[in-house]
Amino acid sequence: MQALLMKKQETKKIQLGTYPYTYVRTVVMRTLLFKKEDYQKMLKMSFSEIARYLQDSQYRSEIDKLAPLYRGAALVEQALNRNMAHMLTKLKRISPEELGKLIGIYLKRYDVYNLKTLFRARFTKADENALDALLIPAGELDRQKLKELFHKNSEEAILRESKLLPFKEAERALQRFQHVHPASYGCQKRRGDIGHGGKEVSGCKGSC
Repeated sequence: MQALLMKKQETKKIQLGTYPYTYVRTVVMRTLLFKKEDYQKMLKMSFSEIARYLQDSQYRSEIDKLAPLYRGAALVEQALNRNMAHMLTKLKRISPEELGKLIGIYLKRYDVYNLKTLFRARFTKADENALDALLIPAGELDRQKLKELFHKNSEEAILRESKLLPFKEAERALQRFQHVHPASYGCQKRRGDIGHGGKEVSGCKGSC
């Protein structure tokens, strides 16, 4: 999938220069990162203690928002992932156009990760809440868009509407997958919108 993304990138070279404003903002953002001694302290803490430690830092907003939904390691992981996504999109937003393009290319990896995670969620019959916990929406596809894609009727519709890959290339990759995994793909197709409330249909049993 990453190889397909590279084909989609424009061949025009990006001319980079000096960006004092972005540099200063990035330096300030770096001061918020944990130091070595912070990690040494957290190694001796329980997950609940780590969550409280994060709450006294730049992760307060994420901890406060997610605490009613998650506990322990899940809460810590969710807070870290969501804060990272927020900071990466902020970095792109405060950067000049040319630098923003370069950052956007780097962030494509998260679009690829999220799309693959979405497909896995559908094939394993995961629900939307389980999917939401795994997403890191730091690229072009935000959390709301990914949830909308999750409810599409087919993988073809997801690939087409994500606009992440040239559809003809993505379609060929999907056809190869269908050829290698005909049973799992056939069951998924018969289920329709898998993973969000649909019942298993007749003839789709066992490992399907």
